[in-house]
Amino acid sequence: MFTMTRAEFEEIEFDELIELMYENSYDVTSEETLKSFAMDKLQDDDFGMALHIINAIYENPYDTEWYRYDYSMGTLQTPSPITDKEDVEDLIDFGDEDD
Repeated sequence: MFTMTRAEFEEIEFDELIELMYENSYDVTSEETLKSFAMDKLQDDDFGMALHIINAIYENPYDTEWYRYDYSMGTLQTPSPITDKEDVEDLIDFGDEDD
């Protein structure tokens, strides 16, 4: 899980947060990475998985290049577009909050 304080989360710009999470593999991925993954699955004759990923990209109603997706989940999870910071808030451990 990604760790930051609530204040840091509130102050950080969307693009900066997403880039940090992408670089650190916190279930944040880019459209380009998803496309490459789908192409690899096509080459492996895993058409169901490739179609699952391609459909998620094709059906994205937002103009975004970022998605949430856990590659280990396969078709049990569908990539979902990230449009604002709140879309990844649950992936962050806010160390300054009491449980």
